[in-house]
Amino acid sequence: MITKRLRMFLRCSVKNIVLLCVLVILLILGSLMTDIPMEKRSDNTYHLDSYTSNISSSTVRNNHSTNFSVVRKSITVKNLNQKDLYSHPYKYINTPSKTCNHKGSKTDPFLLIIIKSNVRNMDNRIAIRSTWGNISDPSVRVVFLLGFSPFLEKFIRMEQSMYDDIIQEDFLDNYNNNTLKTIMGYNWSVSNCKNTKYLFFVDDDYLVNVRLLLDVFRKRLPSSIFTGCVWYNAKPNRNVHRKWYVSIKEYPDKHWPPYATGGSILMTYDYANKMKEGFKSIKPLYIDDVYLGIVAKKLNIPLTNDGRFHPYYNLGRIHQMYSIHNFQSPNKLVEDWKKLRSILKA
Repeated sequence: MITKRLRMFLRCSVKNIVLLCVLVILLILGSLMTDIPMEKRSDNTYHLDSYTSNISSSTVRNNHSTNFSVVRKSITVKNLNQKDLYSHPYKYINTPSKTCNHKGSKTDPFLLIIIKSNVRNMDNRIAIRSTWGNISDPSVRVVFLLGFSPFLEKFIRMEQSMYDDIIQEDFLDNYNNNTLKTIMGYNWSVSNCKNTKYLFFVDDDYLVNVRLLLDVFRKRLPSSIFTGCVWYNAKPNRNVHRKWYVSIKEYPDKHWPPYATGGSILMTYDYANKMKEGFKSIKPLYIDDVYLGIVAKKLNIPLTNDGRFHPYYNLGRIHQMYSIHNFQSPNKLVEDWKKLRSILKA
């Protein structure tokens, strides 16, 4: 693993090498020194505490946490005469200073790319910044969404100082808090980039064809859209031993509402703004893409299926796709990005 990462770094710029050679060593040491739970699931604990708003100061910075444990309750929707059911209580640790007009840029971008990244995935972020995320077009901006890690706090501060593209709050960064990370991305983007036309939410293990996105959506007539690879009639997993288990008490319906695969979705600013407000009406579900589908249904926002947001990795079709999923390693992303560039130049 170390050899692959070093090969990757040698292909990056000098500043990337200087930063990440230090960070990778510290990450390796940190994995031996710390016990931060990642993607841990069991029959009855550690996954859906957002419904009960349990706060534990033992796991996260500044006494804010979503521990995803204790009592789990069914999904609740706010009536018009009720107060907000969910208040996002977390504080920003890092935010970009020049991404949008409200934060120091001269203009808001036409396309804001918002990348959901695990705080530990520094190699993925460096690979993205060196490949498809290295965009000279001023109408496109890229930011990364991170949660908090007590061990990595100083090094994320270094990364932010170098790149100024990180949005981070003080909830613990683990799989079960992905919905908090998603809500954070909507909150920051909608509040700070009010003249942005499109927001593209994507995970840090995707290869994105930014040129195709721009070619298609610059020509598109202005109208509201929420689009991605949409799943219909999907059923909640009722097997208590499975990773995405959801009990009947938590969600009694037999099928999920239509939802777009959370790793790659695009929407207009007006829909993003509605979603941001809608989060206050429905307490978070730990499966973030399903949660977005639930909120969209509540708000009567239609989802548009588009197969070009591909949930699998098919490099042979990337010139026809907006995105493909799971590039396996940063080194592989660099190699495949070179192939995509050669295809686009042909």
